[in-house]
Amino acid sequence: MIRAIPPRRIAPSPIFGRPWPRRSCAAFASASPARCSNAIVSPRTRRGRPSTVGVEVLRGLGASVTEVELPRLALDGAAAYLIARGEGFAIHEKTLRARPEDYGALARDRLMIGAYVRASDMVQAMRRRRMLAEATAAAMAELDAILLPTVPDAAPLLAELGPYFSSERPPYMRPFNLTGQPALSVCNGFDRLGLPLSLQIVGRSFDDATVLRIGHAYERATPWRERRPQLQ
Repeated sequence: MIRAIPPRRIAPSPIFGRPWPRRSCAAFASASPARCSNAIVSPRTRRGRPSTVGVEVLRGLGASVTEVELPRLALDGAAAYLIARGEGFAIHEKTLRARPEDYGALARDRLMIGAYVRASDMVQAMRRRRMLAEATAAAMAELDAILLPTVPDAAPLLAELGPYFSSERPPYMRPFNLTGQPALSVCNGFDRLGLPLSLQIVGRSFDDATVLRIGHAYERATPWRERRPQLQ
């Protein structure tokens, strides 16, 4: 399933000092984004798959690309939410009680939710995190990276963002925040309104360097980072 990448096909990175690893193999998750949550997935991201543009770019750079089925992630959102809220409140509890006015309304509301997280809920969330990390590691045993969208759609306009936008349209980074895997988001083109689309590159635990090399090689092979918005 993994083909050797001829090093002559990928120029050494001036930042990281060496080429993309020869055994690199990229894959994209065939169904996991739709299982992450009940988020609406735009047809512009091929119903949760990364654009074929990004996949073909990496294939052209020498990556062996295949589909992979990640474990069911239906509960990852709830687990991540409970852990983040519980840990956030634990860190800020003293200051929240003494000087709540020092926090913005949104930050204060989000942190205060953690006061209502029960110990039993936190234990179950931590168990779920361990199960997800083990299942994802097993799915990636023969892979160096997986590719999937970063978010369900193109970047929204700031005026369209509500205070709880990440809950209304959960991003696809959340499962990997939960597992602790390195992940990188790069521009993957633009929609018809000129808003950027994204490609997420997720690596194995503690293999940040490979993720950065793949992202760097991808950016050097595409023109997206040269495009800048027109500011008025």
